[in-house]
Amino acid sequence: MEKQKIQYQKKKMMLKNFRFNRFLLLRYVLALFFFSNLYWGLALFMSNRVYSLVPFGLLIFSILAIVEHAKLYSFISDKLHNQLDNHLRYKKIQILINVILIITLPLKKIQSQLFPFMNSSFSVKITLWLVFFVGITLSVIVIQMINKIYTQKDKYYKYIQIIEKNNV
Repeated sequence: MEKQKIQYQKKKMMLKNFRFNRFLLLRYVLALFFFSNLYWGLALFMSNRVYSLVPFGLLIFSILAIVEHAKLYSFISDKLHNQLDNHLRYKKIQILINVILIITLPLKKIQSQLFPFMNSSFSVKITLWLVFFVGITLSVIVIQMINKIYTQKDKYYKYIQIIEKNNV
């Protein structure tokens, strides 16, 4: 009897971990943006720029999303609607900021205020545009993934269903 209980607990923990790993890519992208915004904010702060409020504002939204992900570990339901709203909101704001940065980057004065640690050469602008487009692309992918999770159309949900049927 004790062995069955231990086996049941192992399977239950496996399912819990599998549910949490459903968000693995979301967490990695969130960490990437968190540290990018942190370093950008610190560089602006050390340069005594008021524009440091932009990356630090993004950090606040990302921290809310991080807390949201931490709560998901103890969330045992597969019905996750509204459980990732802070992350969704953060990604939309990040896209908006990246679009604004792409539009304002050609303005030399804005670039020198937002990126005082970089020169205003054409190659730097191209590199920054590329970084912003990659950021937008990653954010769109994350938004699509969250929407699939909300509608339970992600591939992990199918695996979870199989595991539940066979093991627990």
